Amino acid sequence: MKVPIFIEASALRVLVLGGGSEAEKKARRFLSHGSSVTVYSLEFTGWLQEAGRSGALRLIRGDVRDRAAVSALIGEHDLVIYTVPGLPEEEEFAARECESRRRICILSTNAERTMAAMPIETRGAGMRIAVFSGGRSTLVAEIVADEIARCLSGRRDLEVLLEAMGRAKELLKRSVPDHRARMALYRELLGDRRLRELAARGDLEGAIRRAEEFAAEAGARTST
Repeated sequence: MKVPIFIEASALRVLVLGGGSEAEKKARRFLSHGSSVTVYSLEFTGWLQEAGRSGALRLIRGDVRDRAAVSALIGEHDLVIYTVPGLPEEEEFAARECESRRRICILSTNAERTMAAMPIETRGAGMRIAVFSGGRSTLVAEIVADEIARCLSGRRDLEVLLEAMGRAKELLKRSVPDHRARMALYRELLGDRRLRELAARGDLEGAIRRAEEFAAEAGARTST
C-alpha cells in the first residue's frame, strides 16, 4: 500500500533510465523542481539532447542491459526512474538494486511493482493536490484533477482561510510550546465565527488580523 507524501526535490539526485518520451516527461518534472538529473540511454529525444548540451542535465550514453553500469549509477543517485519498455528482466534488476541500496525507485513500466509513483498534480484554493489512480489510468486521473481544480476555482474564502491559519500557526509555534495545546487552538481558531465571516467576504487583511489577535490571546491564556 502506497502512502501519499510530498518530498523536497531540490536536493535530489535523480537517475532516469531510458531516453524516450516518458523519460523526457519525468526529467522535465524533476528539473522544474530543482533536482539534479542524469539520463542514461542509448538514444535521447531531441529535447533531452538539447537539455544535455545546455548543461541543464547530464546525459550518459549506454545500454540499460549493461548491469554493471546501471548498478554503479544507481549507487550514485537518490531516486531512480525506469522508463524502458519491453525489458522486464532489466526492470526487475533495477528494482532489486534500488531495494538493496535503499534508493527510491519509480517504475514507469510497472505500476504494481513500483516502489513509488508520481501522481497527477493540480492546484486549487492555494493548495497543491495530488491525484493517483493506482496505475489504472493516468488519463482518468487527469480528468479528476481537472474536475477538482474546476470545483475549487474561485474559492477565495478557502485561500483566505488558509493564509490566516498559516499566520496563526507561525505565531502560536513561538508562544505555545506544547504541540497538543497548539492543535486544540488551531481547531478553536478554525471554528471562530469572526474568522469565518472575514474569509467568506474574501477579506485577507482582516482575516490575518483576526488570526494575529487570536494568537496573542491564546498565548496570554496559556502562559498564565
